[in-house]
Amino acid sequence: MAKKLIALAFTLIILFAVLIAIIGVFRTSRNKLGIAKPEQKLASGRLTLKKVGPNQVVVDNGIIQVTFSSPQGLITGIKYKGFDNVLNNKIKNRGYWDVMWYEPGQEQLIDLLEGVKFNVINQTSEHVEISFSRAWKISQRGSLVPLNVDKRGVSGIYMYAVLEKLKGWPTVDMDQTRIVFKLNTKFDFMAISDQRQKIMPSEIDRDITNKRANPLAYKEAVRLINPQNRIFKGQVDDKYMYSMENKDNKVHGWISSDQRVGFWMITPSDEFRVCGPPKQELTSHVGPTTLSMFTSLHYAGKDMNTTYTSMEPWKKVYGPVFVYLNSASSPNRLWTDAKRQMVAEVHSWPYDFVKSVDYPLHQQRGTVKGQFFVMDRYISKSKLFGKFAFVGLAMPGKAGSWQTENKGYQFWTTADRMGIFTITNVRPGSYNLYAWVSGHIGDYKYERDITITPGREIDVGAILYEPPRIGATLWEIGKPDRTAAEFYIPDPDPTLSTKLYLNNSYQPQDRFRQYGLWDRYTALYPRNDLVYIVGVSDYKKDWFYAHVTRNAGNGTYQATTWQIVFRLKAVIKTGNYTFRMALAAVTTANLSVRINVPTSKPIFMIGLIGQDNAIARHGIHGLYNLYDINVGGNLLRGLHYGDTNQCFDEGYRFKDTNECFVKGADRCVCKPWLGTPSWLSSSPVKKLKVLKFGEITTYKDDMDKQSDLINHFVETMPNLEEVVLYYDTPFDSDLEVVSNGFQQLEKVASTRCKIQVVSDNISFSTTVHSTSATSGLVFFKNTFPTSAFRFVFLHQSLAVSASHTRGRRSGSDRIFRYFGIRYPLPHEILVSKTLVRLKLEEGHDVTFSADVEDVFLPKLKILDIDSVVFEEEGVGFARLLSGCPVLEELVLTNMGWENWEFCSVSVTTLKRLTIFLDDFDENPMSVSFDTPNLEYLEYSDNIAREYPKVNFSSLVEAHIGLRLSEDQSADADFSEEDGYFSGEYEEEKEMVGNATNFLLGLCNVQILYLSAKTLEVCTFCCEATPVFNNLIQLTIESNDESGWDSLPALLPNCSNLETLIFKGLVHKSTDVCGNMCLCKPLKNPSCLSSSAVKVLKIILSVDIDDEGMEMEQIMHFLEKMPRLEQLVVYFNISYDPSVFDLSKKLQSIPRIASPKCNFQVISPNLSLSSTLPSTLSKKWSAPPNEEYSWFLKALT
Repeated sequence: MAKKLIALAFTLIILFAVLIAIIGVFRTSRNKLGIAKPEQKLASGRLTLKKVGPNQVVVDNGIIQVTFSSPQGLITGIKYKGFDNVLNNKIKNRGYWDVMWYEPGQEQLIDLLEGVKFNVINQTSEHVEISFSRAWKISQRGSLVPLNVDKRGVSGIYMYAVLEKLKGWPTVDMDQTRIVFKLNTKFDFMAISDQRQKIMPSEIDRDITNKRANPLAYKEAVRLINPQNRIFKGQVDDKYMYSMENKDNKVHGWISSDQRVGFWMITPSDEFRVCGPPKQELTSHVGPTTLSMFTSLHYAGKDMNTTYTSMEPWKKVYGPVFVYLNSASSPNRLWTDAKRQMVAEVHSWPYDFVKSVDYPLHQQRGTVKGQFFVMDRYISKSKLFGKFAFVGLAMPGKAGSWQTENKGYQFWTTADRMGIFTITNVRPGSYNLYAWVSGHIGDYKYERDITITPGREIDVGAILYEPPRIGATLWEIGKPDRTAAEFYIPDPDPTLSTKLYLNNSYQPQDRFRQYGLWDRYTALYPRNDLVYIVGVSDYKKDWFYAHVTRNAGNGTYQATTWQIVFRLKAVIKTGNYTFRMALAAVTTANLSVRINVPTSKPIFMIGLIGQDNAIARHGIHGLYNLYDINVGGNLLRGLHYGDTNQCFDEGYRFKDTNECFVKGADRCVCKPWLGTPSWLSSSPVKKLKVLKFGEITTYKDDMDKQSDLINHFVETMPNLEEVVLYYDTPFDSDLEVVSNGFQQLEKVASTRCKIQVVSDNISFSTTVHSTSATSGLVFFKNTFPTSAFRFVFLHQSLAVSASHTRGRRSGSDRIFRYFGIRYPLPHEILVSKTLVRLKLEEGHDVTFSADVEDVFLPKLKILDIDSVVFEEEGVGFARLLSGCPVLEELVLTNMGWENWEFCSVSVTTLKRLTIFLDDFDENPMSVSFDTPNLEYLEYSDNIAREYPKVNFSSLVEAHIGLRLSEDQSADADFSEEDGYFSGEYEEEKEMVGNATNFLLGLCNVQILYLSAKTLEVCTFCCEATPVFNNLIQLTIESNDESGWDSLPALLPNCSNLETLIFKGLVHKSTDVCGNMCLCKPLKNPSCLSSSAVKVLKIILSVDIDDEGMEMEQIMHFLEKMPRLEQLVVYFNISYDPSVFDLSKKLQSIPRIASPKCNFQVISPNLSLSSTLPSTLSKKWSAPPNEEYSWFLKALT
């Protein structure tokens, strides 16, 4: 059959409009990194457009030169920095759009969208618009795609396309739409996120024909066996390893390590993407190749409706997206700058330069806001905030239909902690409002349609989602979060690994991106399938993340049957139970559910479903599916033997029996089944806790039974580390008898097991050291004695102080004194409904521990924590904060989070935050701040290794005491011999840390205090100096251990600074203070001469030094600061002659920059003032408090 030229049968005007315009994004100056930042301009020449020969068009703005084929409109060349062409050598394989399409029943084709006509639409010195167009004709049925692409840039190119299909045109399927850039092979380093970046193999390394790689299960995946770079030998490469969810896919690209140039694809909005925030797409991969994916079947399959029928008119704008080029001295700086540019592009959305009538501008769009609640009567009697719910607008449809919708636009946001959401910049049109929230199953859909008109704001108010419920949850495996990330993800086959995802402590969930994990199930379960015992098994360790088939060898696979064992206290035989099953991904699967016997007739069969192929493409989810399965109570028959176990036969199958193998009267002990290990002996359980174990005197026989069962556990479970038995009994003697009984065990499975027997007022513990328990019993009276705490109630406030009493001299007291005491916080404190203020502070050798699994403090506004130890560390701390919905002030002292994996201060209502941590030698791993309403911040700590999120959008005043660790200080070489900068700031030392994100987050502050150590952080741990446009008062602490290296770059970035305060003038001479001081002769224009500062205040705690350095510094300020109106010098001494001496010296200054400058010299009992350069005004007075209140405040 002859090929038909089908394409999409769209009207076509292909318009490649390249607007290489200087649009106020860049300045003429460079920062010290040589990076183009969004708020800076780079020098540019006149914008030119010229035609080179009959087949090329070149647009050049002095920063970047872009070459197009004419009239096709392919991007054939991009000249930037040292690259004559950053693109591939093949002309048709460089920069292009393509659409993958087919007419039903026909072969799939790819259209590169080549034009047939070239036109200049507009040309000025600042603006050039050109088009490459073609018109579709019926004779070209299906061969041409209507595309309107506008490419505009400064050091990059903006691109967008308008696709339109008219009613009555042929039916066509369009499975994929994208932009592709094939880069020069000098691009060797790929970055798609902060953690997912690496040196990459080349396309040659993937060559199977020349024996450089071996093919794997599908064509995209290869194992490198003879790569050019030997570090890749044995690793697997597959482009799907670098997929990313749309919500996270904002910037990715490549770096040339040789040329130090970056090439980045930036997507400022998701409105034109398909299938909602979780949809996964390709990013960059070996080639080197960079993509912008608009539509694809990846991780979804044909459940997405990509068919456009003949009677269905359709039009959609894809983009604009932005290709950004930059240059800097290291990959980290290039990546940081690309992220900064991405943020600028996001903030600029929607762009104001797009002139298409199909692209509404900001004022032509609308807004939807509201508050999302969840009502689940089995969790809470009152409605819950929809914390961090995904809320979005998409085309009208059923609840959840957004995840397969791809023809319209979608607008999504994440609600805050209280469920409040705002969706901005929505195109006019008719939508449904959808939502879903982690922790609750199902999808929400607002009952009314939402119609957006230009400039309209719609407030839907409080909306309530009721997750599907029939009754209380009896048991649950996993978390309802639409992914399988919480389940057991195995280590990869060592011969098929990718090092990028090995031991990734920042994102351990990326383990699933390894190749071939589906075959690891066979390695773990070679004969018998998975058995999960509710209440005993741990889904994080015992539930394989993907239910896959077993590899039987020779290319064959066997079906697998997983079994869930659960116990119900009582069964209503005439009732109905519901088994809910949420599937995160499905590929050509036929899942069936059976009860009791694996060979019985299924009570439910899904049928063959799913085409997302997520498992083979290293995904942790595809499309979400939820199923409700009815289970009659009559089917839930006993599979028992005893109170705590179930019987299996040799194949790990249930035994259809009610027999209980008994050893002794009334005592149930499991009989081992032949040929298979006990489920207890293979259990990974480390902690066994039994609550309310019974009252010994009243229920002696029951206690004997339960003690035998505990003995059985200890004798059988090899991984046990701790057994805790909580008794409801006041009889200490009986409890001691029980504890002694555990010491008589003849055999134990775990030599590390500690056994503790606890009641309300006594605790016995013993540790197993060998094959039997030792007699090392420790006797603790008053396990949680109220005398160990001081509770202070004041109205609705509570202060809890640990005050350990040292009156006892027993062995237990010695243990306490040596190790210190850790007391758990009473649970009642963490669920108080009336508490407004809570303070927790340590005592001598005493700290609190907080297990904050269940926290709700609905009225707490002030929380003060000192030295509290959190169970689960950062996770526990985050839970505590999440349970304080109206918290306004938080004080954290000596939290010890330097060893936490992460710490997140995320409270949307917080207004004041104080953090003070001791000067430890360790740097915290990861610290985040999501506090959009914070107004006041005090922060003293070693700098964290990373600051993933910093949100201080409302911050007014900040006191920053960041410091380097000892190791970082040693790495930061301050000597003149090495020189931190060269003469023109072209060469830099490598940074010793990175506080860039945190310092950039302070950019809105109005009042800022920086300690001397923080100046070092700004010097050695900041890639680019932040811009403080709102800053009006800046206080600098100075001492002889720290230099002023960062000040020459900081002051020019404070354009509205009015008051500058120095707490001391002595500083370390590093010869890099530039023009701030007299450490080194000046080579560059003074940053002081351009300063807007009007008031300069200087605090001197001692007399001016004998060498006169401080006086010279003051003179330097006066000679260089032309806008200065007032100088105030405060002496923290009562020695009046010093005040007079300084006043006279100021009078003798031969030249000052500001003739209007007044000065004051103040001590605690004297104030002198004068106007320079007139004679000294002898104004004798004790200064009123208001004159130096600023000083007293600065000292504190």
